[in-house]
Amino acid sequence: MFEGSLEQAAAQAEKLLGTIAPGALCVAQEWDARVDCILKLPDGTVVGEMIAASDLTASRVREAGERLRQRAEGKDVPLVNELRGPVTIVPRRHD
Repeated sequence: MFEGSLEQAAAQAEKLLGTIAPGALCVAQEWDARVDCILKLPDGTVVGEMIAASDLTASRVREAGERLRQRAEGKDVPLVNELRGPVTIVPRRHD
């Protein structure tokens, strides 16, 4: 598990995710106790996976990163707990 608040855990997960899928982001969703791992594809679409806070491990983030990287390469791999519908990326405040 990652340490600290969900926001801090998402920031730690994002660092790991970025080593596997460059440009990928992790966004804490406090209201739903989850972290969304998202990546903007070369065609402009955004794909992502939801990871429950209770399932947020380095292994799970690596697996999500691998699938997102493959999607960026044009491979049609299935995502786990895929984010559906419009996904909006907004800047996060870094303290």
